[in-house]
Amino acid sequence: MGSESRQRLVLIGNGMAGVRVVEEVLKLAPRQFAITILSEEDRPSYNRILLSSVLQGKQTLHSIGIHPFQWYVDHGIELRLGEEATRIDPVAQKVYTDKGELAYDKLVIATGSEPFVLPVPGVEKEGVFVFRTIRDCERLTEWATRYQKAAVIGGGLLGLEAAQGLAHLGVDVSVIHLSDRIMERQLDETAARLLKQSLESKGIRFLLQKQTAEISGEERVTGLRFQDGTTLSADFVVMAAGVQPNIAIAKESNIPTKRGIVVDDRLRTDVSGVYAVGECAEHNGISYGLVAPLYEQAKVLARELCGLPGLYYNGTVLATQLKISGVNVFSAGETTCSRSCTVLKTLNEITGQYKKLLFKEDCLAGAVLFGNTRQSDQLLQLIRANTPLSDDEKTQLLTEDGTAFERELASLPASHLICNCNAVSKGDIMSAMAAGQHTIAQIKAGTKAASSCGGCEVRVAAMLESFKHGQLLATVDIAERKPLCPCTSLTEQQVAQSIAEKRLVVFSDMSEKLGWKNKNGCRVCREVSAYYAGLFFPGGAPKERNGKQENDGSYTITLPHIAGRLSTDQLKQFALMAEELQVPRIDFSARNQVQLKGLTEKQLPYVFEQLDMPPAVLAGKRLQVAIDDSHYNWPEGRHLAERLLDLFNCVPFPAETEVCVTLAARRHELAAIRLSRSPLNWEVAIGSELFCSNDSVEGTFQLVCALLQYFRQSAQYSENIHAWLVRKGAVHVREVVFDAACQAKLNKQLAEITAVSHEHAERMPVV
Repeated sequence: MGSESRQRLVLIGNGMAGVRVVEEVLKLAPRQFAITILSEEDRPSYNRILLSSVLQGKQTLHSIGIHPFQWYVDHGIELRLGEEATRIDPVAQKVYTDKGELAYDKLVIATGSEPFVLPVPGVEKEGVFVFRTIRDCERLTEWATRYQKAAVIGGGLLGLEAAQGLAHLGVDVSVIHLSDRIMERQLDETAARLLKQSLESKGIRFLLQKQTAEISGEERVTGLRFQDGTTLSADFVVMAAGVQPNIAIAKESNIPTKRGIVVDDRLRTDVSGVYAVGECAEHNGISYGLVAPLYEQAKVLARELCGLPGLYYNGTVLATQLKISGVNVFSAGETTCSRSCTVLKTLNEITGQYKKLLFKEDCLAGAVLFGNTRQSDQLLQLIRANTPLSDDEKTQLLTEDGTAFERELASLPASHLICNCNAVSKGDIMSAMAAGQHTIAQIKAGTKAASSCGGCEVRVAAMLESFKHGQLLATVDIAERKPLCPCTSLTEQQVAQSIAEKRLVVFSDMSEKLGWKNKNGCRVCREVSAYYAGLFFPGGAPKERNGKQENDGSYTITLPHIAGRLSTDQLKQFALMAEELQVPRIDFSARNQVQLKGLTEKQLPYVFEQLDMPPAVLAGKRLQVAIDDSHYNWPEGRHLAERLLDLFNCVPFPAETEVCVTLAARRHELAAIRLSRSPLNWEVAIGSELFCSNDSVEGTFQLVCALLQYFRQSAQYSENIHAWLVRKGAVHVREVVFDAACQAKLNKQLAEITAVSHEHAERMPVV
């Protein structure tokens, strides 16, 4: 395809998000676009988040470059440096700059963010800096060689990294912060106190609960005056009080903005052909400032630009790792407690190590680490997986200290992400090493692991070391044979196979015949074995009471219904029964399921009879079904949801699974499976990935039933459908579900299970 026949793709911004979009586009369709990049800066792209490392002396300006000039030349990209885009004309599809204009077919705004400068008197004086670009870094380094006292306004991540960098250059640094603790958005009080103490030991002073009233001096800075009347002497000031999305060109061009440029799940603005990505974009009310979400957005947008939709951006669980030499701090997810949280924490004041884990409904919802952050990526991925954990697993997470790092690496599956910024897995790195990449630089160049924030570099280095000594591959094999739990030396797969082959449906029989060390077992093995017994022998396996027993001995009953939808008769019946049983209130679960809490064991038979619910069910999780409530009159969708609920109501699943029926592809993005009705057909998506489409509602129903049945048959216990799809491979799962004979067989097996009329193994191979 000649360049004259290519579509014109123009990017405003040559930062990390914009360049990553180009990289992803080149992977998908290297010759589809004639690409032009406009950059206000006068140098090629560089890793902005490593500027603090440059200030700290750990990196050089040269080493943080992403691509040299030649990369743009090699890929036929026109890079216009020092050229500022000033206005967009969406009708004429043109971008106007301070040097001219250029036409586009598709336009990506990737202008990033700009520092927030406090509107205080004196801000215009010589010696007031921000810390955002290479030029800022160069100027700070220059001033640090000439002056001795610096004031950093802002005790957040950027401010602390700047302060540490200046302290490294020998400057007397004071950090001024409005809150009563530093990094209050990422750290709790304990972690913030430990971090402050650690930084104070490096010579940094802190002035907390201080609000700057004025920057003192004639033409050049001499100090600060605060609202409480106190003052601070300073030779220069660094403004690090936060950043704000750079949306000036969007506002000038009447492209809808709020705090950022408003985009949908496909990074589209409200203007046809115009997209936004990175820190300047606002998705579901959030503008992200960390690198991982930027790269996730870039991958989605690249597919959209190349005409390969089906991937959606659903938001990102944020994690923060401080890049200060000698200080290890990590936080992710929720860090403050609410009444629904269970908190586990440990603090060693002698070693200065602190760990705090927050759980919601048995899932890890947040973590804070100080002193030892070796568990950081493990905890982050548990938060993202949202997988329920047993009490033993929670306790183990708290007590692990991460010192046996090589063993930890060995226990990780190949799909485990080592580099969260660039989504590089352990398997990717092992493949690179096997292909001859045996240095950190080669791994960075080949996989991009450790090339962004650098927080995972120590893990990559450890993997390289283990690989060189021939340990890593050997230990991986051992890890794949990890026992199910401390009660046995058998793996989960071996236990499941034994249950199927020997018909071990009762736990005591199984523990005896399989040589359990602890005959009574633990919570893990009892749950897992009960699930597999019910999976293989639904007619003969012991059942458990329908309902959840709480820690106080009471029971919670969840009414099976389409989430968020109850008929008035159902609700009235539920309320009357609650009143009759003197239950003070009706609760709603996080998934909008109506619940009756505080029931006694004696009340359960009456409740089951009134609600027409089975008193006992097979072990496992239940399918949740929801429907888009924004379209009240939609009988086709409601009927489909009701059929799914009726069919799967008493069928056990290995993990919490939700199906949402919707008219809008972007709604209910958190549902495991989304059935979306478009004007042309039905779309089935698993998470953010489009799995398939079908012309008819009946065809969609049969396909989804087969998909869910295959998931039940081949997933490991507690493995959610996202992880299962990654492990099995989307191509393989499609081949199974789309095959007419396999689909019919799966649905036949499902019908038999729902009838609970045959005691045969569900795990029968279908391919």
